[in-house]
Amino acid sequence: MNQSLFWLLAVLTSTVLGGLYYVDTKKIQTGGWEKRTALLTGLHFGGTAMVLLIPAALTGGANIQPGFWLPFGISSAINIWLCWLRLEAQARADVSLVRLVASITPLLASLVAMLWPGEFPTLLGWTGIAVTVGGSSILELSEKLADKELDTGQRQGIIQWLLPLQLVRTNSAVRLALLAAVLNVFAPPAGALVARRANIAFGAGLTCVMIAIVNLFWAIKKRQHVCLTARELWRVSGFLSVLNAAQTYLLQAAMTTGLVAYTANLRKLQSPLVVLFAFLRLGERKNLLGRVASSIVMAIGATLIAIAAQQR
Repeated sequence: MNQSLFWLLAVLTSTVLGGLYYVDTKKIQTGGWEKRTALLTGLHFGGTAMVLLIPAALTGGANIQPGFWLPFGISSAINIWLCWLRLEAQARADVSLVRLVASITPLLASLVAMLWPGEFPTLLGWTGIAVTVGGSSILELSEKLADKELDTGQRQGIIQWLLPLQLVRTNSAVRLALLAAVLNVFAPPAGALVARRANIAFGAGLTCVMIAIVNLFWAIKKRQHVCLTARELWRVSGFLSVLNAAQTYLLQAAMTTGLVAYTANLRKLQSPLVVLFAFLRLGERKNLLGRVASSIVMAIGATLIAIAAQQR
């Protein structure tokens, strides 16, 4: 298979699976796990590690290359906090607000990747990145305005949408989401080097082991496991582990064949995909015009990124 085609398929598939993973974790949290973020993170990342390390053992083992351990240490340190922060912010705040804060990261990650590991998108690639980020901003903006209009019954202007930014000072969930967004700027470049300097499944699996150990230690210390049966623990972590392993492996595989900037920004297609799934499966029609407009803009941006990737 053509390398660029493999990269495109890997990114798009991981994007779809990532959207499902996001929805499933939120569903679990609303089912009584809002105060068990560390336990939920530790459980399903431990399961993810097992799912990834088994195929790693069957496909040549670790295959560690020189220069692996430094990016692995950086990636592990970032993701230990990042994974917990994402779920904790998601448990405390409105989902659309958390997504809004997170939307700043792919563009900044592209800039970091220019310094480390030294990747430079083409002018066409930067154009696609800008268009994709713009489409995502349209989606988040229109969603926020639609929510305010639904609550107040009045048409809202652009300036009204900026008011939630004041929550940075008063809302702990917004601060957590902002911190996660900052950390996530450095996660893709470090993760890409881990994937390129070892067996893909091994590098990702070992990172998940570190995430699981630290979060489970904290969960036990805070007694988040009390009053839970083994069946309940399996219920919340089984499918989630497989889903997370699949989307993580595909994302890391894409990192080995494509630029970090292109991969991170193409993943922004997750937003319109979630919109599409909600419309087809749930019949959600709120803010349909804004959602369609943002989806079209992001599709154009994704097309430009894909073309730029083909020209490498």
